[in-house]
Amino acid sequence: MELTEFLTYIAAINGFAFCLFGWDKSLAERGARRVREDTLLLVALLGGWPGAKIAQRRFRHKTVKQPFGSLLNRIPLVWLGFLFILAAAVTLSGLEITQYEHTSPNERTTPRFFTSVGN
Repeated sequence: MELTEFLTYIAAINGFAFCLFGWDKSLAERGARRVREDTLLLVALLGGWPGAKIAQRRFRHKTVKQPFGSLLNRIPLVWLGFLFILAAAVTLSGLEITQYEHTSPNERTTPRFFTSVGN
């Protein structure tokens, strides 16, 4: 995944999380059927946590509700744990993360995300 694709994904998932929280707040005010908390948490877990937290404060929505609030606040810890495990696995395996060299897509035969140290 290229950096621009990753940044586009992050922007989209955070915008979606923000809008989803706003929509759920609107539904709550009208007494309509709500967005499931599992869905809100999943979108936050998939990368939309900053958008969800901004919306939570902006719309004053689900700020007191427990255990939702504590689960939402633990999501960055899950991401940090994942990154720590990934970094440890890469370090312990003796591999390093590399990027594609500047070649055309037709010249690439095998993705080279990992290469042995010293190659």
